[in-house]
Amino acid sequence: MVGKECSGSYERATIITTKNGPATIMSIEDLIVNRPPLAKFWNVPTGVEQAILLAKAHDDSIDRNYVQDDCRNADTGDYLAKPKETLAKRGK
Repeated sequence: MVGKECSGSYERATIITTKNGPATIMSIEDLIVNRPPLAKFWNVPTGVEQAILLAKAHDDSIDRNYVQDDCRNADTGDYLAKPKETLAKRGK
């Protein structure tokens, strides 16, 4: 999270203490959900690749229903299939 406003769920966020004070860290699900809009609305193709990498790195711990629901609500549900398609093309 950067700034004073959380762009994800405060309930899922983690607060850590640093030498400069507390810092709120977004959940992995919110980090994944924030990537497809980069590709869809701002033409940043690496948004989907970043979502793939995050999902693969945390495959055993992510709440898939939360990710799907948030992407649907953000009108990026169609981009949920893209990571699967990209991985299939790479043979992974």
